[in-house]
Amino acid sequence: MMNANMKVIGIGDDGPKGLGAEAAAWIRECELLVGGERRLAFYPDFAGEKLVIKGGLAGLIERLAAETRRTAVLASGDPLFYGIGATLMRKLPGRVEIIPAVSSLQLAFARAGKAGTTPAWSVSTAEAYRDWRSGLTASARPRC
Repeated sequence: MMNANMKVIGIGDDGPKGLGAEAAAWIRECELLVGGERRLAFYPDFAGEKLVIKGGLAGLIERLAAETRRTAVLASGDPLFYGIGATLMRKLPGRVEIIPAVSSLQLAFARAGKAGTTPAWSVSTAEAYRDWRSGLTASARPRC
């Protein structure tokens, strides 16, 4: 693949122990580790700089656009499945490499013992869920 100085690394349900050798080495050797608080908590002894993702992504993208150090951006599961990976690839073309893990939807299908081709709803926001739920009859609504 490309020789990017920034890799978006998906961390699966099993945490860092599920990472492949390439992803684990990149995290160990990077100078800047970026992610949400839960993902960064996996690396309490990280020697470089940590940057917590909070709020909107505009400031983060601006900061990463200027970044020249070896950087790992930690994400949940597959960063390209409704994740930060697609945004960074679009905003920082040619600068980002993706190392995915199993997505939450893939994990759900596997745990349910269903094929990934089984028809399913994939909802990425609470607003979309409310819109979908409001269209159901009372008897068809999920109880949650």
